[in-house]
Amino acid sequence: MPAPVISTVFANAVGTLEAHPQGYAIVRYHAVTVEIPALHELLTHLGQLLLRRGWRKVLIDSRALAVFRQEVKDWVRANWIAPLIARPPDLVLATLLPANVFTRLALLELQLGSGNGNQNHNFADEAAAHAYLCS
Repeated sequence: MPAPVISTVFANAVGTLEAHPQGYAIVRYHAVTVEIPALHELLTHLGQLLLRRGWRKVLIDSRALAVFRQEVKDWVRANWIAPLIARPPDLVLATLLPANVFTRLALLELQLGSGNGNQNHNFADEAAAHAYLCS
C-alpha cells in the first residue's frame, strides 16, 4: 500500500503545519527557541485549517522542541488552551513528547493544567500516534 501524501499547509520559524489525508493536522515543531509571534502565527493557521476542514484531531510532533520559557507557557494557556485563537472545541491530541526533559516537563504541565476538554495522549513512537488518530 502506498504511503499517504501529506501536504504542507504552512511553515515558519517555529514549525511546520501539515494536512494528513486521513483527516487530521500535524504540527512539527522545529528545534528553535519559541518566539510568541511565530507561535501565534502557526497556531492561528492550525485553528483555521481545523475549522475549514471540520477536523478536531492533531498530531503534535514536539520531539525537537526547545525549552519553553514561562512567558510562552503563559501565552499558550491564555491564547490556545483558553482558547482565544479560533479552533474547534474538544480536540483530540496525539503528542510526540520532546526529547529535552525540561521541555517535556513544561509540556506535561500545560497538558495537566488545561482542563478544557481536550483529549491528550502522549506517544514515544510516531507510527503509534498516527494509528491512534486513524482509529
